[in-house]
Amino acid sequence: MLHIKDDLRGSGKTTKTINLLRTEEYTYALVPKFHIREKIYPEDVREKVFTYLDLDGIFRQHEIKKLVIDEYWMSDKFKIAELFYYLGQYHIDVIIYGGASNEEKIK
Repeated sequence: MLHIKDDLRGSGKTTKTINLLRTEEYTYALVPKFHIREKIYPEDVREKVFTYLDLDGIFRQHEIKKLVIDEYWMSDKFKIAELFYYLGQYHIDVIIYGGASNEEKIK
């Protein structure tokens, strides 16, 4: 199942992601840049937060039932398309959080 949540900046999207990571065992998060993982996510959930560079290893090393994509609008469109194909093939639930302003949204 695919859930897209395009909320305003500062509306608590990353906080919701952190809470999901803490409460759901097989939930992981994908962020577009390594520094987002290191600066924004608390240390206790960082082991469940990955970037696109880590994708190959994630699916081989972890049982994933739900993937949260944070700040999707910063991601490469082709990487997102390839990822959706894979996630659909393996029936992995996806939640997408983004908070781009109108000027930043992917068209």
